[in-house]
Amino acid sequence: MLTKKDILRNIDYWVDDFPTLPTIYTALSEVMSNPRSTANDAGLIIAQDQASVAKLLKAANSSFYGFRTRIDTVTQAIFYIGFEEVRNLILAIAIMDIFKSTNINVVLNPVDLWKHSIAVGVCTRLIGVANQVKDIECYFISGILHDLGKLLFVRNIEAEYSAVVNLTREKGISLRQAEIELLGISHTVAGELIAEKWKLSTNIKSSISNHHSGIDPIGSENMTASVHLANIIAKTLGLGFSGDRMIDQPNENIWKRINIDPKEFISLYPKLLHNFEESIAIFNL
Repeated sequence: MLTKKDILRNIDYWVDDFPTLPTIYTALSEVMSNPRSTANDAGLIIAQDQASVAKLLKAANSSFYGFRTRIDTVTQAIFYIGFEEVRNLILAIAIMDIFKSTNINVVLNPVDLWKHSIAVGVCTRLIGVANQVKDIECYFISGILHDLGKLLFVRNIEAEYSAVVNLTREKGISLRQAEIELLGISHTVAGELIAEKWKLSTNIKSSISNHHSGIDPIGSENMTASVHLANIIAKTLGLGFSGDRMIDQPNENIWKRINIDPKEFISLYPKLLHNFEESIAIFNL
């Protein structure tokens, strides 16, 4: 078993060794940064990976987006759901592959963790829609990425992280508390380090690091508050398993960012479950 010092000494190495994003995502980012780029330019890049095309079109035609028009091409998908959302779906597909390539952990199965992440992503977006957020493109992916740091731990310190998960049950403490006690670093910090490596947006990085408090001093306050609440809802409903058996009360301050009556969330329950099951099927889990 590694000590805290060993873990902190190696964390930068593990982040550097963590899988990089696929070239298709990098190429899409470059296209999006060029104001002269068109949907056709992006479509040509995505078309190089037929597996991604299939999942992308499944997602675009799902009830998750609710378009009545049938979307048959990547160019159409970009037109209807936008450059940013398409790129985020490609990112979600890439992250799924990282989860699938990770060895099964006895106490925290990466597939169960991915299901939890999908649930939080779906719920985060539903909260944003209900809150009538205009720039909602990053809500789904922010929910998916919120626990990314846990994957770093499972991949590199399986035995030590199993001890963390077991400690939550023995002491009745949160996973984050157990991480700091045994590892000296939390999954929120580790996740932010990976997001920094991947050069993700400030809003996404900040929502990863602040999703437990729900308060975001530098990013999108509404998005971080939505991820915070979605995480609690997903755990309450038992959608996947995050490794954390404790279910916290929502931070009361988030209701200043989310202008919805808490009772209204009851009406979102059937749609959340439907979108969750549909997303699991799309990503082949």
